[in-house]
Amino acid sequence: MRFPLRTGTPPPAFGHAARARSGSLLIVVLVAVSVVTMIALSLAARLRADTAASDENRYRRETRQACRNAVILFAAQHLVADTNGWDALVEDWAEPWERRDEGWVLRISGAGWQPRAADTAGLRDESAFIPLDAGNQPLLAILLHREAGISENTAGSLAENIVKGGPYVCRAQLADVKGLTPEALAAFEPHVTFLPTESINLNTASEKVLLAVFATAGTFDEAAAQTLAGRILAFRRAGNYFTSAAPQSVAKSLGGLPSPEMLILTYCQDKIGVATDIFSGVAEATPARFWESGRRPGRAFFTYDRKSRHFLRWIEE
Repeated sequence: MRFPLRTGTPPPAFGHAARARSGSLLIVVLVAVSVVTMIALSLAARLRADTAASDENRYRRETRQACRNAVILFAAQHLVADTNGWDALVEDWAEPWERRDEGWVLRISGAGWQPRAADTAGLRDESAFIPLDAGNQPLLAILLHREAGISENTAGSLAENIVKGGPYVCRAQLADVKGLTPEALAAFEPHVTFLPTESINLNTASEKVLLAVFATAGTFDEAAAQTLAGRILAFRRAGNYFTSAAPQSVAKSLGGLPSPEMLILTYCQDKIGVATDIFSGVAEATPARFWESGRRPGRAFFTYDRKSRHFLRWIEE
């Protein structure tokens, strides 16, 4: 028996297959759209990152150049000219410097600008510190003994190790000196310089540095040294400064000195001076348009030799 062929509605199996193919196609389309979207988003993110990196690089180049300009301008105005025989504190380099120039905020300080302007120091006078060289090995030993509480014998050995391990360019290198503990380094390092200065400046040296220098005197008298250091600091705090390190000149400036203090000055006269010739500081530059937003300034750490008129160090962030 033959059955008649039906026309019109397709068999159920054919309808299921068509719907399956349509669903598969839709999934393929959705996956493709998702992939394209992800690629587009990835490319957009990469473009934004590249743009941000390019902007940051351009910002760094501009701020670095502005830091150079700031230091050159400051040096021309305050360092190159010998305003009063390099007597230190009465010179205007001893104060932090700020200037707004052609869309830039430029700053020069000793260790970086602080949130409170009153806490910001002027340039660091390297002559106020004790150099880490062989000529000052006895002085370094005294400093270690006095400030780090190390015995005289141990301090002498450490001073020898320090001199042999030099020259140094940063604090981290001192940490590698054999026998120099972190505690001793913390007590010792604030009073030394990594630069080759010629003498200790009476106008800027701290009490601890002065006492270490005075302790090298063969006829050392602790009480006389303490009194002499106190006289010098009081003289400076009153706004005065020394124009000569000769014992007679210092004594005259201080209104006369007793014999024990004159003996100390006479013995130490080859170690002290009144000149400031090597300065260290930090230059900072911020575009005025970013000033209010608090964007980090460009920074450069520098050391300038006033006598040779050359930069001994220049490090950019």
